[in-house]
Amino acid sequence: MQVTARSFAKINLGLRIGPLRADGFHELRTVYQTIALHDVIHVEVQRGSGIEIRCDRAMPWRHCWRSSVL
Repeated sequence: MQVTARSFAKINLGLRIGPLRADGFHELRTVYQTIALHDVIHVEVQRGSGIEIRCDRAMPWRHCWRSSVL
């Protein structure tokens, strides 16, 4: 089974960082707006172990890898 979706870019219009929580993270309040730029993401489930990530030539490998680990 394969799923294809567009992942739209956004611009942050405002960001407020709150106090530190007990779990070590901060509360965040943000205002953002999506824009017309987007990536196309294809996800496919297959037999095997692990995850394979492939990027087209338009995206440098370091960007594809970095976005997969975030």
